[in-house]
Amino acid sequence: GAATAITDTTATGNGNVTDLGNPNATERGICWGTTADPDTSVSHSHLAATGTVATGAFTVAITGLTDSTTYHVRAYAVNADTTVYGADVTFTTLALPTVTTGAATDITGTTATGHGDITSLGVPNPTQHGVCWNTTGTPEITDDCTTEGTVDATGAFTSNITGLAVGGTYHVRAYATNDAGTAYGADSTFTTLNGISLPINAWNWICPSNNFANTSMATIWTGHDYDVVQWVGGFFMPPYIMPSGNWDYTTMYMVHSSFGQSQLLPTTGSAIDPTTPIPLTTGWNWIPYYGASSMSANVALADISGNLIYAEGFGSGLYIPGVINTLTMSPGNGYRVYVSAIDTLTYSSSRGTIADQEEDEIRATEHFTFHESNYYYPVLFLDHSIEELELTEGDEVGIFAQRDGELFCIGASVWQDRLPFSVVGWTDDSITDIKDGYDSGESIILKVWRHESGLEEDMELFFENNAAVYESDLYSIATLDADLLSIDDEVASYSLQLDQNHPNPFNPSTTIHYEIPVAGHVTLQIYNINGQLIRTLTDESHVAGEHNVTWDAKNNQGEAVSSGIYFYQLEAMGTTQSKRMALLR
Repeated sequence: GAATAITDTTATGNGNVTDLGNPNATERGICWGTTADPDTSVSHSHLAATGTVATGAFTVAITGLTDSTTYHVRAYAVNADTTVYGADVTFTTLALPTVTTGAATDITGTTATGHGDITSLGVPNPTQHGVCWNTTGTPEITDDCTTEGTVDATGAFTSNITGLAVGGTYHVRAYATNDAGTAYGADSTFTTLNGISLPINAWNWICPSNNFANTSMATIWTGHDYDVVQWVGGFFMPPYIMPSGNWDYTTMYMVHSSFGQSQLLPTTGSAIDPTTPIPLTTGWNWIPYYGASSMSANVALADISGNLIYAEGFGSGLYIPGVINTLTMSPGNGYRVYVSAIDTLTYSSSRGTIADQEEDEIRATEHFTFHESNYYYPVLFLDHSIEELELTEGDEVGIFAQRDGELFCIGASVWQDRLPFSVVGWTDDSITDIKDGYDSGESIILKVWRHESGLEEDMELFFENNAAVYESDLYSIATLDADLLSIDDEVASYSLQLDQNHPNPFNPSTTIHYEIPVAGHVTLQIYNINGQLIRTLTDESHVAGEHNVTWDAKNNQGEAVSSGIYFYQLEAMGTTQSKRMALLR
């Protein structure tokens, strides 16, 4: 029978004794060689030297073969009178391809061209080829790699290497794969250029990691395609407003490019000192990030933690101390921060450890699509009311605006079964021809998409401090309408009400106002951001009507608590309401 399980040095021979003869056969096996009609005088293997041989199929391991070689094989059987042979069949052993690696060319900050040369196809022809790369050495196809498809002729090839980090050193090897396995060329290295990657037909917030050789704005931007460059001190928009002045290393820049290819602003100077002080004014600031590696915002911005209210990156998350952290700060990117007082930010030269960092993963949406402009407005869910929707992981929450009377999505987040939860809506992009984001003062609208059913559902919400429109505050805090919660109809009809504390933020005390429609037991308690009970303000029966309780920012032991975000929770009539407040000492 035909040989099976063929490799470069082995195969399995197959035979079948159909008649034992007279006298019975005492041996059966397989013989093989590189010429036709091999017999037992050449290489052969047998199953039994003596004894009775039964009829039926049998297999024998064929070993010691040479790769890329054609072999003849015959089954045989021996009895006392003679040796008989089956028909001559052939097979060819496998052979790995042979490939060499060429030096990378066309190197930019984030891309390069890889080169390879397949000098021998092997047996059979390759089913895949390309280049693979990593930062540690001896890359394999389990690392990042290109896939250029099948090969039917030897020769040189090129492959586009993408997704690289600016100023990074990479190892690259050409490869070719066939049934015998994967062959690699030698390990070659290259280093990407230092510089700032400009967006491809999009917005981005940028800053350098290295100094420019010449800080003149006109020189820096010469030869690059862009529509708008905007910074906290102004903007230019060729050909109407041309670049002038010098690059400011204490701010980040917002850039929009309609160019369809990757571009790099080269920074050939020395690395910028990560401890370069960045002055901050009260309110919004546009800041660069000078760390040598990516860092969670709670670590990177620790130097201004006393005044930091809010921080955000371009599509990369947000950080509100004590509330939420989905923000990773990375070299080459800019950020916006809001501080409560004049301050100076200095990044630590020690970047911390992974254990120091606390952040949530951002997942790409599957259903909702939207355009990312240069600003966004976040909506947060801090309490457990959203859990009443019984969302499952993979469901999406989309945020909407209106265009010509029709709703359209301007942002979305994937539910990951944990709080706090945020979704951001992008503002209308002044560069594009149509409205593709919100207008300031427009009503906030959210919907849920369930991935199992594929259906969208409206979300009925109310907002803390009546922040129900875009840009009514730094961000909005949303809660599901009580009608959607698991409350008995009789209770839901009552006007149970917990108001926002006043003042908020506060120091040293604040007053909480609430109403209950019928007499009953009421509990009002304070919790920190970790859900730990801090203070019980009341836990007793109340008469119907309005009530006020003052919190003096102390815990149950009479000790003053630290600045931060706290939650107060009212329990009455079998239901719970809660709100957020901020203590600033």
